[in-house]
Amino acid sequence: MIKRTLSNKQIVALPHQLKSILVLLIILSTSLEVTANSFVRVQTDVGDFTVELFEDTAPITTRNFLNYVRSDSYQSTIIHRAEPGFVLQTGKISSNEAANTIEPILKGSPITLEYQLPNVFGTIAMARTALPDSATSEWFVNLADNTAILGEENSGGYAVFGRVIGNGMAVIQKIENLKRDRYINEIPFDVPVIDYSGSGLNVKNFVNLQVIEIVAPNYFDNSDGTLHIKVDAGTAGFAELTFSVFQSAPDVIVKLETVEKLPDTTPKIAVFTESSGEMILPELVIDGIVVGRELVFSLINADQFLFQLTSFN
Repeated sequence: MIKRTLSNKQIVALPHQLKSILVLLIILSTSLEVTANSFVRVQTDVGDFTVELFEDTAPITTRNFLNYVRSDSYQSTIIHRAEPGFVLQTGKISSNEAANTIEPILKGSPITLEYQLPNVFGTIAMARTALPDSATSEWFVNLADNTAILGEENSGGYAVFGRVIGNGMAVIQKIENLKRDRYINEIPFDVPVIDYSGSGLNVKNFVNLQVIEIVAPNYFDNSDGTLHIKVDAGTAGFAELTFSVFQSAPDVIVKLETVEKLPDTTPKIAVFTESSGEMILPELVIDGIVVGRELVFSLINADQFLFQLTSFN
C-alpha cells in the first residue's frame, strides 16, 4: 500500500477542509438525530460478558432494562432458568450471600411489547407471561436461533433488545454447561449451580450476576470492524462518526465513512481541535472494556478522510 506524504502546507490546510466537510455532512445527513446504543457489563461467577443494547429499535424495552440496572435491582441476581440449546434466564431473584437467602426483586410496571428483531443466537430478550404487554424485569439470552419458537406467532413475539458481543457467548456457554436441577421450590425450571456436591446447597452455589452500565461514546465494534466516535467539532456541532479500518500495521489508520448529527454533547465525548487537526478520545472501549485513554487521531489525508492513531495512554 502506498502512503501519501503531505507537505507542511497541506497539513495546515487539512483541519479547515475537514471542518467544512463535517458541516456539510451534518447538514445533509438523512438522520437529523441518532440514538447511540448503550452497553452493560455483566459480571458472573464464571466470567464476564458485555451486552450491547438496541436503543433505536427497542427504546421502551431498553429504557426499562436500564432503569433496573441504574437502580441496582440487578445486583446479585441469579440465573434461575437454564435450558441448554434454548435460553438462560435471569432478572427474577436476588441473593444475599451473607444471610444465605434469596428473594424476588422489586418489579416495576409491565411494558408495551416491542417485537422488532428475531430471537437469534446471542441476542437478549425480555421474558413475559402469555400476555404480550406483560414484561417487567426478567430477561434471557438466546442459546440458539429461537426465531420460530419466540417469533410473532407466539402471542406477538418476545422483544429482542440487545446482543452479547465479543467473546461473551463463551462465558454464556460455560454457564449453559453447568450442573443444573430444580433446586428452588418456587421456580419450575432447572437452576445452574457451581461447586455443588449434592448436599448443603448454599446461595454461593448459584450463578450470581452484577449488571453495570457502561458509558462508552467511543468504541470499536468487533462484529463489523468499525470504530464509532462521538465528537465535539466546535462550531460544526456534535456528531457521531463511523470509521472503517484502512490500515492496521505498521500504523493504525482509519477512514471516515459516515457522519450523523447529535443534538447535544455527551460524557467522555471526543474533541476535534481545528488548529492541530487532532481528534482526542478520552477513552476507547472494546467489548465493554476500556483499552486505552487519551487516544490521539491525527488527520493525515482530507481527500480520503484518513486519520492516524499517533498516541495513547
